[in-house]
Amino acid sequence: MKTYLSVDLDYWAEGTRAGAEHFFAHVLDLKLPIFVAPFHDQLLEHINANSGTHLYQIDYHSDITDLAEPALDLSLDDLNEGSWANFVEWKESGRFVWRHPKISLEPGDGYCHDRNNPFEKDCSGWRETRRATGLGCIPWKTIHAVGVCLSSDWLRGAPVQRITDRLGISAWRNMSLKSQRKQRPFLWTAVWVGWKAAMWRTAYDTAQYVATASSIHAEHHTRPASLA
Repeated sequence: MKTYLSVDLDYWAEGTRAGAEHFFAHVLDLKLPIFVAPFHDQLLEHINANSGTHLYQIDYHSDITDLAEPALDLSLDDLNEGSWANFVEWKESGRFVWRHPKISLEPGDGYCHDRNNPFEKDCSGWRETRRATGLGCIPWKTIHAVGVCLSSDWLRGAPVQRITDRLGISAWRNMSLKSQRKQRPFLWTAVWVGWKAAMWRTAYDTAQYVATASSIHAEHHTRPASLA
């Protein structure tokens, strides 16, 4: 089992700061580079470059549609924040697992499909699709790559303020959506020495060194039983 962890911060749009920080304590424990982007479809290149057996989608929205059914053609014109999962290159052999908060699960509110539900019918192109509420039983030991997006057009309030501060993306929240689209995704990396971490970000498309942040002390969080 090899898992890509795809996280949209809007999962906590109606949640709590504590919930977000508990989850990201686990993410940081992985000690993996984190690919960061303003919008979820901008993670697609990184997802395609890091194929696996499972994609865990932590998100308020499913981001998967029924556009891949035989009667319809899937073109790049259809690629957006709500359909990017249909464009994952390793979907035919992979399993798509959507973890969502407690929401109404209606088209336009959680679900992104038009007609056929890709979690009930074979219409997405994935080998298997599953969904569940909450963040229990995440297969942390199998995760080999992580992507995080801000989705500030859906995210309101400040439950993830400390997370966006740590990842260096707080400024994106104050930009217009058009300006956010112009921001380049980057790879956030931490070099760990005990609980100290030196962080830097590199432009993903050039893999060149961009900036170095000052050393910080990573905070230790007790792992809650619900996430064990």
